[in-house]
Amino acid sequence: MNREPGATKRGETAAVRGGVWLLLLLVVVLVGGIFWLRNSGSKQPAPNQPATNARLVENRIAASNEPAQAARPELSPPVPRPDAKTAAPVSRTEATVPRKSFPYTKTEATPQARQFVANLTQLQVTDGVLTPVQAAVWKESLRGLIEQGAPAVPAIREFLEKNLDINFEGLENGSLMGASTLRSALLSAMMQIGGDEAVGTALEVLQTTADPAELALLAKKLDGSDASPYHDAILNAAREALHLAASGQWDGRDVGPLIDILVNYGGAASVGDLEIYANTWFNYTPLALAAMPDGTGIHSLIQLAENNGGSVTLGRDMYQRALAQSAQQYPEAADALLQLLQRGRIDVSAWPGIAAALGGATLQIQSAPISGKPATSTDAAQKTYHVAIGNQNYYELPPGGTMTAEEVQSRISLIDRLLAATSNPAA
Repeated sequence: MNREPGATKRGETAAVRGGVWLLLLLVVVLVGGIFWLRNSGSKQPAPNQPATNARLVENRIAASNEPAQAARPELSPPVPRPDAKTAAPVSRTEATVPRKSFPYTKTEATPQARQFVANLTQLQVTDGVLTPVQAAVWKESLRGLIEQGAPAVPAIREFLEKNLDINFEGLENGSLMGASTLRSALLSAMMQIGGDEAVGTALEVLQTTADPAELALLAKKLDGSDASPYHDAILNAAREALHLAASGQWDGRDVGPLIDILVNYGGAASVGDLEIYANTWFNYTPLALAAMPDGTGIHSLIQLAENNGGSVTLGRDMYQRALAQSAQQYPEAADALLQLLQRGRIDVSAWPGIAAALGGATLQIQSAPISGKPATSTDAAQKTYHVAIGNQNYYELPPGGTMTAEEVQSRISLIDRLLAATSNPAA
């Protein structure tokens, strides 16, 4: 069959066009494949752009409110202590009172002293368990540092300025170290060495740290009595730290040592400081007012126990128990307790505690280093209490066996007065 010449040309043209389109399609596929291969697989972050995992870790660290060494971590090297700006009480960056200058001459640390400090910071712990051998070696290094004398002080200061720490209390057998933290051990060693540079360094720490245990340690080493030149600085430090703790910028550390500073060094001026926190630390405040020397806090304790203005909203039974605890020593406390009973103002929940107090049992704040109270109960007869709100810890001492016949009769007389004033079955 014969074809027309025009039809043949049209078929050839269509074939050429189809080939061109096919070639273009192959080129597109090839370029796309090369582009895909270059951008697939394991991507590397662009310059100055952190990888996703690294960013997640950074965000987690920034958002964490856990105190340093809260559980039983591996300890090497020392870890940074949380910053007060991120809810941890290690520094007071904004003072509420003017700082007093205590100038001293700073010297350079010797290589030997630096090495001793470095040895103390290298503590390899497996599964949170400290061995007796490790503790013995560590304490021997601490003794060696102390034997360096004055040259050890600048080496200690260098470490303190780094704001690093190791918490021994988070370790099994941590009590073998003889200190709760590395910083507290170094502060004690420095004050044992003594000298102007040691005192000057201690005062610098006093005016910046908000750690309750450190402040109590420094207050005791520097002597916070009225005759001490550091009296005001010690009280100001405790007040500022308490203010910080009540403001929410806190990691939950026990403020008992701060309360103890106010009780023992503050005198009448500290009564107002304690009243501010009547509902914040509603167990510590009444016990502190009852324990203040010379009955300085009794008048305030009576007012808070009566609660005529309704200002006490938490722990009213504890205020009434503390009043009963003070009644034997201070007649005004006994009279106030009797008047509360006559007016029907004693809470039913308060009676078991009042009865225990009238019988001679006493409650005391657990962490009270200035007063010489034990940090933990060691007597099986003692009862210990923990209140999660405010992390309040205290213990109950049973009636002492040395009570005289006169003291026994005096207590019985007060109980008889109270019983005669009420027919309340709970009483």
